Amino acid sequence: MNYKKFIKVKCILISIVSFILLGCGGYAKVIRRDMYGGVLALKGVRDKAMQDAIRKMEAHCGPNNYTIISEEEVPIGTRTTSRSTSSYDSRFKEDETKTEITTTQVTEYRITYRCGNVGSNTLPPVQLQQPTASPNY
Repeated sequence: MNYKKFIKVKCILISIVSFILLGCGGYAKVIRRDMYGGVLALKGVRDKAMQDAIRKMEAHCGPNNYTIISEEEVPIGTRTTSRSTSSYDSRFKEDETKTEITTTQVTEYRITYRCGNVGSNTLPPVQLQQPTASPNY
């Protein structure tokens, strides 16, 4: 096998593995879980992540024995990016640099659920918790 063909095959294999690991799926990440229910964050492709969330809720509560209390976008932090452009003005023999800073809010889609069915009298009270900022020291 020549070198160019080897590199081409290697690139194709890397692409396929990347697609399998990142591009074609989604998953549910456990944020909080206790004996009454929990909170899951959906990552990646929403439909696939929801299927994983259903598997996790059924594993925790039993088949068809959970109730989704809420689905919402939750702020989890911020992302700051900066972009700089430089130019040289030959008339004044000066460099000029302009920097643009952008801060955006990062969110994730979360599901809050509890074990049991809404119609039953055996459900424990729901305690929804909002994310809290940590104190600055």
